[in-house]
Amino acid sequence: MIACKAIRQRLKEYEAALCSGLPLQVLQGLNVLLGQLDCGDPQAAFTAAAVLELMSRAAYLLEDQESATLFLERAVAVLEDCRSSAPDEADIFLSLSQTLLQCGRYKEALHFAGTALANAAEEPQRYEEDELAGILRRYARIARQCGESQAAYFALTLALLVIHETSGLESDVAGELLMFSAGASSGSSSGAVSRIARYLLGVRGFQASVLPQTAVN
Repeated sequence: MIACKAIRQRLKEYEAALCSGLPLQVLQGLNVLLGQLDCGDPQAAFTAAAVLELMSRAAYLLEDQESATLFLERAVAVLEDCRSSAPDEADIFLSLSQTLLQCGRYKEALHFAGTALANAAEEPQRYEEDELAGILRRYARIARQCGESQAAYFALTLALLVIHETSGLESDVAGELLMFSAGASSGSSSGAVSRIARYLLGVRGFQASVLPQTAVN
């Protein structure tokens, strides 16, 4: 058996091989790797889903649509039943969302992207600012393609503000936008954006130099 952490490292190598045009070797290697997964590991579900999603992409490049769909269905089923968490769960949810989107499965794509965003909003302290910006940006891209323009707008607004802050820039316009994001409440996804914005305001003092103290209350 191989521990999940080791498999995650191997996945980076297979991802690079897939980008280099070696889908058959990737599919064969991942199939072996999946069989060696330690199912008793607390992160087994997320790891299996990540392997299956990459297998789906490899099969698609090999023009094996039936297998690609099967692997994708298995990945969806694993994550739907998952009740645990993982340090890189947002990346796994968003990668699966992107693959589902490419297959025209918009409702499922939006569901898993929204799950990634909601989970990040529940425990934003787990992430650095640039990681939060990345999650927001990737969610926004999927939401926009799924026709959720308002949700994409709120997410991109906050992602831009995070980049603005981490670049050492400060402005009244950025401060007003951050307060606007913190007050967003229309729809579950906008609510998740709002929780992240309030966290940045209230816990990390994000944009503290340009915001009145009442903004965090």
